[in-house]
Amino acid sequence: AAGFHLGDRVAFLAGSALFGSGWKQRVYYRMLNVTPFSAFDMSDETLARYARDLAEGQFRLLYGYASAVHRLAHHLLANPSSVPRFALRGVVCTAEVLTSSMRAEIEAAFGAPCFNQYGCQDAGVSAFECDQHTGLHLISTRSYTEAQPSGQLVSTDLANTAMFMPRYDTGDLVRFSSRFCPCGRG
Repeated sequence: AAGFHLGDRVAFLAGSALFGSGWKQRVYYRMLNVTPFSAFDMSDETLARYARDLAEGQFRLLYGYASAVHRLAHHLLANPSSVPRFALRGVVCTAEVLTSSMRAEIEAAFGAPCFNQYGCQDAGVSAFECDQHTGLHLISTRSYTEAQPSGQLVSTDLANTAMFMPRYDTGDLVRFSSRFCPCGRG
């Protein structure tokens, strides 16, 4: 949905919530062509290095925390003379709210469309935005989700083997739609 093709170079700009540090994780990332960038040292020097590495590495997808990706985009827009040419096909923001102003700055800085992704690990819920940008597509293979009359998202993670939490209240508000997206996905 974000221009990604299997085998493309992917950059993760996040922390331990999205990537681990064990040897299994490193092997997994190498197999998927993923390079992690830490979202916790976001000094101007680090941001300049990240921008250079993203451009020189010919990454096709940037995936990360909305605030971290936005911080990098803001740095690039504030220093236009040092902005490299990126090969990105898309930027996916997750873990935090992506506002329309953040999206606009990210798209301007990277020259690629920005997509929103929702995830709630506790409840096994994930949803993504397609290129139509008309809402999120629910990925329901791992959980049974419900929207309460109040809009509260409640989910039962059917794949959680450590601790079964039926009808977990995510604390998030949603509205399910019965209309089909023009992209053809449900």
